[in-house]
Parts: sequence; C-alpha cells; structure tokens
Amino acid sequence: MTIAVASFAVISLLKGELLLPQSTIDWWSFLGSNLLFAGAMIGFFVGIAMIGLVKTTLFSSIELLATIAVAFLILGQSLSPLQALGVLIAVAAL
Repeated sequence: MTIAVASFAVISLLKGELLLPQSTIDWWSFLGSNLLFAGAMIGFFVGIAMIGLVKTTLFSSIELLATIAVAFLILGQSLSPLQALGVLIAVAAL
C-alpha cells in the first residue's frame, strides 16, 4: 500500500493536479473496491490456512484464465494480437 500511495503522490505532483472522486457514487465505488480487495486478501490467506499453500497456489493460477474468459464471454471484449501474445506468455509461465 505504501508503494501505491507513493506512486499516487508522484503522479499527482508530476501532473500538477490531485484527482479525487467527484461525486457520492464515485466515493462509494472507491471505498467499495478497497473493501472488496481487502476481503479478497483476507479470503486468500484463510484459503491458505484451510487447504494449504500448494492447492491455493493452483487455484490462484486459474485467475488469469478466468478473468480472460469472463471478459470475453460476459463483457464481450476481445484481445488484440499483442494482448493474445501476452496471454500466451503468461500462460506459458504458469
């Protein structure tokens, strides 16, 4: 989190502006995404404790493929050739 704050500060200083959420829905979205991320991290560590490190690592490696499948099937997005190459490299690294 320290790196994220430092990156945000440096980018804000370089751009000369501080961009914060402008409306109530923006703030709720900002807070909600952070709370969901914190919950996911807690769940990840609980998963490690429940099923072990090896199985948790195997399940987390499926995340890349699941994200691509959801983007394609539900959101209707497609991959450019360069993105497809990146996916192949990432899958090969698994």
